[in-house]
Parts: sequence; structure tokens; C-alpha cells
Amino acid sequence: MTHNPELTAYLDEVFAGTYFDRAGNPITWSRYSELWQNTEYRVVRRTPVGEFNVITAWLGSDRGFGYDEVPPKIFGTIVQAGDGFDDRTETFAANEADAITNHENAVAALGAWDRSTTEVSEIPKGLTPGPRARASELTQPKPTRA
Repeated sequence: MTHNPELTAYLDEVFAGTYFDRAGNPITWSRYSELWQNTEYRVVRRTPVGEFNVITAWLGSDRGFGYDEVPPKIFGTIVQAGDGFDDRTETFAANEADAITNHENAVAALGAWDRSTTEVSEIPKGLTPGPRARASELTQPKPTRA
């Protein structure tokens, strides 16, 4: 966060109405910056499922980008492979309760997914590939040991 009060005031003004706390209340850019640095505040849930991690986090800004209905979608759930950041899904929610539901649905879907599946269409409901997911990575059969 910047320590220049004039710049902070400018950014607070320019980004007014852009950022929201976990309760959905509008906050300033400077307050958002403070909250974003607090991992305990930012991460709602993190659940390992085999080689994947399901992560639900407060994002603080509208992921509907103003095109979706109100209220703003300020929480996101993604499925990551191992230590990488190549997300497998992205779902967004306007409130923490819906974000937790998205998280639980992703955990359940991953737990039920037969990874020997070879068709993207066979991925369970709730695990639609995100925009950066590569179909070949999602559908690769797990190696078997001889």
C-alpha cells in the first residue's frame, strides 16, 4: 500500500464503488489494499482433494465486471492442480454463503470424478473447465503402475 496520502486519496476517489468487504459493503481502495494483505481475511476455504486444491477466496471486486446482475460477485472458487496455478474451474458468488456452497460443490464433484475419463463432457457437474484450463490436462488418464 502506498504511503503517499495524496495518491491514496486519489485512488480512493477513482475506484469509489469498485471494492467491497466480505459483507458486500463498499470500501475504499486503501481499505481493500489493507484487507487483501490479510490471508486469513482473504481465504474463505482451502480443501485438498487428491492432487487438486479447491480454494475459495474473497476477491473484493466485482467479477461480473458490471455485466451481471447486482449484487457484485466478490468471491471466487477455483480448482488448482497441485502446486500450480493453472485453474480448472472458476465460479463466482455475491456472498460468502453462496461461495461456500460453490466450494463444497467443487469438493464433492472432484471426490466423485473418475479421473480415467477421457472426454471433457464427462467431467462432473460443477467442474466446468475455466478459461485457462487445458482440456488435455483435465482429461488425461492417471498413470497406472504396472
